[in-house]
Amino acid sequence: MKKFFAVAVSFIALLLSCGKETERVESGKVCTPETVLAEGKGIKLTLADYEYASGLVNEKARKFYRNHPRSLLEKMVNRRLVIAYVKKKGLYPQIRGEIEEFEKEYLSRLYVSRKARETADPVTEEEIEKRFRELVKGKKNAELTPSEREFIRNELKVKHFDEAVDRIYKSVLDKVKISVKGKKVTASCCGLKVSVPVKSSVESAKEKAKEELLREYFYRKAVESGLNKDENFRRMLTEYTATKAIRLFRKELKKGINVTEEEAKKYYQKNRDKFKMPERAKVVAFYFSSEKKAKEAADLLKKETWSNVARRFGFFNVRPRVHYKDPKDVIGALVFGEGLKPGDVTVADLGNGRFVVLKVLSVSKEGAIPFEKAKGYIKRLLADEKLREKEKEVLKGMWKEKDIKLKNLECLRRVEIAGRQ
Repeated sequence: MKKFFAVAVSFIALLLSCGKETERVESGKVCTPETVLAEGKGIKLTLADYEYASGLVNEKARKFYRNHPRSLLEKMVNRRLVIAYVKKKGLYPQIRGEIEEFEKEYLSRLYVSRKARETADPVTEEEIEKRFRELVKGKKNAELTPSEREFIRNELKVKHFDEAVDRIYKSVLDKVKISVKGKKVTASCCGLKVSVPVKSSVESAKEKAKEELLREYFYRKAVESGLNKDENFRRMLTEYTATKAIRLFRKELKKGINVTEEEAKKYYQKNRDKFKMPERAKVVAFYFSSEKKAKEAADLLKKETWSNVARRFGFFNVRPRVHYKDPKDVIGALVFGEGLKPGDVTVADLGNGRFVVLKVLSVSKEGAIPFEKAKGYIKRLLADEKLREKEKEVLKGMWKEKDIKLKNLECLRRVEIAGRQ
């Protein structure tokens, strides 16, 4: 079976700033996990929701939100508004399948994980001593230190956990019956039946059928035990749904966005200095740990094509690359530092027993990028700018439509201050 996975939900920043009403909190108010921070039609966010979300962002973003906690709260509201928008537009069915698959996969594995923790055998002192003797086999007078004892205890806990997981899956697998009919494999057990089509082979279809049956079985067990109602799970599912919904949200908004030729030309004319190519050279490079082989390759490069030399020395993944007149570009610095021209070959000692053989294929001078070549990039750039503005406009309207109000922001400040102490 697959190992228990950790689900990571990443925030997709909408970079929006919408006007909202704020309700001040009287000094000395008691803040609890249930304290409401944002509320509107179909939207309600508490301090517990905020604390959960703050734990999902990366360290760089966390530093920003420590100084701007309201920004994170606004983004949380925006993400929920995006879900509401997708549902209102009838787009939700496009992601419903993904959401349901995610929920089943996560909850089935969560259930097995919790059961494994409950039923895993305890680690005994005898096991720790035995494992220590295995590790120090051949060393006389070795003594088990407290830190080593703790390390071995944790190692054995993981081992016992894995064994418990295997037992749980096996308890169901032993009851599974497999039947093959034509191009379909069916797994049945415990009142459930799962059928999958045969694609590459019958055996792989059998394994797939077993996996899907186990997932369905343990998902149902998770629901029976109420894991699907766990508050943190619901928060995580909301964030996962929002991430999927944002993709549809942007795709829908893009339908009304168009960048004309005139707009692209105007941007190009206004930003000509941004559309310049520095001096550059197309170079093929071979790296060696032997100076003798490097010189052999250089001699051959002067007579044969670079592709023949690549095959001769076993460089099957080598391709010509563009390098620039830039001190940070080692190859580019060598080419322009030595004034190499197309067709020139050189060997350079990179130090630490490494050598590089270069052949210059072409050299291009600095020059402006023509509008026709830059047009595609400019249109994408302007389309993205229009999309961001459209996002702001739509979400600003939804804040008003849902009558969203931010409340008790003093509680946010307290949470962040406590987090920094």
